[in-house]
Amino acid sequence: EVILMLVAFEVLLEAGLRLPKPIGQAVSIVGGLVVGQAAVEANLLSPTVVIVVALAGVCGFTAPNQDAALAIRVTRLALVPCAAAAGLIGLSLAFAGVVYRMAMLESFGVPYLAPFGTGSLREALGRSIVRPFLDSLKTRPGIFRAGNVRRRK
Repeated sequence: EVILMLVAFEVLLEAGLRLPKPIGQAVSIVGGLVVGQAAVEANLLSPTVVIVVALAGVCGFTAPNQDAALAIRVTRLALVPCAAAAGLIGLSLAFAGVVYRMAMLESFGVPYLAPFGTGSLREALGRSIVRPFLDSLKTRPGIFRAGNVRRRK
């Protein structure tokens, strides 16, 4: 049910993006209402599934970056079959795989999950969880492996 509803949601979303703006918004809203209502009345989906998928879809729009939103959508589509096949264990293993893949990525030579994936605990806590004022930071983080560790003002 969830896979069917996610696919329908993605199709409506893409159709709304490809059409001109006023028509696309109307198609997305009316299409979502009609498809959701028809699927519930035909006993293809439960009302709970429609609400959960719609809530997950709307939450996907809160990402500040469109690239991040696309990555979240693709990851969601990959995690749902794992959860359907093996339940909570499958979802946990798939999520661990996603975190493992993110830990392997680098951006400009810096690990993607830095400072949590590498470095010291002191550096991870001191520069990310509770961040000091920028004026008080005198050195660059050790993850950058910079030749000059002293920051400029």
